[in-house]
Amino acid sequence: MKHDVNPYTPPGDVGSELPALRTAKKHRGPLLYFALAGIATAIIAVPLIVPRSLAVKDDPNPIGYLLILLSMPVGGLVFRLRSRKWPIDRTVRKRQITACFATLLLPLSVGVLTGLRGQGLHMTVLSGVVSLTLMAGILISGLRRGRNVA
Repeated sequence: MKHDVNPYTPPGDVGSELPALRTAKKHRGPLLYFALAGIATAIIAVPLIVPRSLAVKDDPNPIGYLLILLSMPVGGLVFRLRSRKWPIDRTVRKRQITACFATLLLPLSVGVLTGLRGQGLHMTVLSGVVSLTLMAGILISGLRRGRNVA
């Protein structure tokens, strides 16, 4: 660069040496719907999970835990209904498969950390069930994505 050139003046030619910056496409996905469905079902499930009395050792109702697990596929269905008029995004399936493989890291890491003897097997199976419901929610959500075009 020459010393007498003002660095604040725009270049004269359009094809300057600097490459044009690409704007990143932002796709709105079902994560917000998973979170909202999870919060709603957690609020509904609190009376089922909390024991009736702390003095008497009541076991919590397992239906409350089942409701929380079902919130992920329900969130995927709500997203699918909400996005039925949005355009189909061809890159979604690859990202969904990647996210499904990432959810498999939960039971694998629990299995490695706890081992498969004693209570470790139960923890691994439960984390596998959570992983499967999350994968179901991801796959149920469909291929439609709304784009934030700026």
